[in-house]
Amino acid sequence: MFPWISVLVLTVLLGSVWRLWASLRRSGSGKGTKHLVVISADSQATIEWWVRSYVFWNWVRGEVCRCTCIDLGSTDDTLAILQRLKRRFSWIEVRRFNAADRECPSDQLIPERLQEVRPAVLDLRQLDNARARSVVQDLL
Repeated sequence: MFPWISVLVLTVLLGSVWRLWASLRRSGSGKGTKHLVVISADSQATIEWWVRSYVFWNWVRGEVCRCTCIDLGSTDDTLAILQRLKRRFSWIEVRRFNAADRECPSDQLIPERLQEVRPAVLDLRQLDNARARSVVQDLL
């Protein structure tokens, strides 16, 4: 019985040290904050996976991240999924545009205040495998 207790105590100690290290990295001055802009239109099948993956990998690294999700008049449950994610993660911003803006280039959809921080842009309107791989490499 004694070896199991020592393994449990060691696991708790290592977990506590890791959490302390991650929180110290997050408590920086705000510079180095990563920002992701997700442009979506009828993307209910993939939007939650992309946002949660981005959150998870930044959390593992102990980095501060922000996310702006731009919905282009989705007719499926994309907006409801984004609203639920916004309630879970307070630093997610959800912006809604009209369906008429679906053909606009992504540069015109990104708010000007974000152009300065040069965010990573994930456009789910036209996602192919090569683009997905390049976005994942940019995010990591």
